[in-house]
Amino acid sequence: MKKGINLMILAIMAIGYVSCEKPKEKDYRDKWVGSYECEEIYTWCSGPIDTVHTKIYKTNVIVTAKNDAWIVFCVNRNEKRYGANVNEDGSFNEINDIEPRYINGIFHADSLNMTIVHSYSPGHSNISYFKGKKQK
Repeated sequence: MKKGINLMILAIMAIGYVSCEKPKEKDYRDKWVGSYECEEIYTWCSGPIDTVHTKIYKTNVIVTAKNDAWIVFCVNRNEKRYGANVNEDGSFNEINDIEPRYINGIFHADSLNMTIVHSYSPGHSNISYFKGKKQK
């Protein structure tokens, strides 16, 4: 009889423990994680006269979530990774002392718009503009 009561008490304790666990909160970045098929407009200036050059690429940008608010962008054209803190509204803006110097943009529904300033100095700059749609 005592063994049956002990089992019942253990069962009640287990049910209480399971029901007291907090449900895992959904990460607000989950809706932006994935692969985006993008057009990249790559512009660079060089020389004392600021000669401007432009190339257009079709590329994929892979977006992953990291740490608390960090998003990592992997551009498959050059296999480079860039990161930024993303706000709950989908906007992001990061200034660095190293490459890239500046990254900003916004996620809107299934779209990504992003600018990356790779480097900037008098007479020289490299900038990429990305516009793309999330792949299903």
